[in-house]
Amino acid sequence: MKFILIVLLSLLSSQLFAMDGIVIVLEAPLLKEPSLDSNVKQVVRKGDKIYLHDQHFNASSWENTSEASERVSIIDKVYNEEFYQTLSKDGFPAFIQAKYVKVIYQDKREVNKPVARFETDPTDYRLEEPLPEDFPLSEKDKKKAAFLLTLGTHSKSSYAFNDTIIDEDYANAYGVNLLYMTKVDYDLFDRFYFGTKIGFENNDVELGFASGTNVKQSLGRYSIGPHISFDIYKTEKTRLTAFTNISLTYHRAYLTYEGLNEQLEERAFSAWSFTPEIGAMWQWVEVIPNTDFVIGANIVAQPSVEMTASAEGVGNYWNTDQDVLVMDSGLRSTFSVGIQARY
Repeated sequence: MKFILIVLLSLLSSQLFAMDGIVIVLEAPLLKEPSLDSNVKQVVRKGDKIYLHDQHFNASSWENTSEASERVSIIDKVYNEEFYQTLSKDGFPAFIQAKYVKVIYQDKREVNKPVARFETDPTDYRLEEPLPEDFPLSEKDKKKAAFLLTLGTHSKSSYAFNDTIIDEDYANAYGVNLLYMTKVDYDLFDRFYFGTKIGFENNDVELGFASGTNVKQSLGRYSIGPHISFDIYKTEKTRLTAFTNISLTYHRAYLTYEGLNEQLEERAFSAWSFTPEIGAMWQWVEVIPNTDFVIGANIVAQPSVEMTASAEGVGNYWNTDQDVLVMDSGLRSTFSVGIQARY
């Protein structure tokens, strides 16, 4: 008796679900209700044949009154997703997303319904081989080393000369930064690095005086300190990295006085300070094997620094009472470009 009942149900189902469809994605869920928020009753895989309720289709192509062949559309209005009604393996109605099914019409409607609908299968979770070296978790010991050329706004200095300044010419600051970083132990996703920054930066200043003389300044900064970076956005080919550091900075300045009678006198000034900065870098990953191309920008908080002379001045144009060169405080911007090696 049970066998006869099953046969009758099968015959009835085959009449109600008159169309066949082929699953064209790796995996597609059969849902209890026509909604993406519904429970999953069953999962069908690519190539599986499923029955589709005939309410969605005309019996044949000549019944079409328009280019569309569907009669009833079931739409999830929340996600604007179309569904077909089918059967799950328990024999009860289920619903599958229409875009995951190729309907077998067995007439000229096949021409207008391409099999390949996706450039990339949205359900295919498999990774292409060879797998990344750090799959599934990042290696514990990973390092980066970067070489960056920098261009920044100048530092402004002041000295109480015994003459009136009538002309000032400040050049941009040029420099080099070296970074060496290691991934922190507890970071499993290759984002957080800690290391050391070594930098050099120099800008020139030329001052003209009312007496016709001038002074040329060469302002240099040597820095070293801890450097922290974090990748706030990353893809396979690009990364956006935020960073910060605070450096112990050695300031040195050479002031060269040029008199009217070709008299020259050079003096050296120096001082120490701590200099914080914050910035971001954009990285193009693997432009060549294990090497990235990097551009960046940062803001430097320049503290006020009094630089003392290494020796007393000879000429009377120096101020013996206030014989210090003052680096003015303020914010400076710096732009960088370079390469980064990963190993």
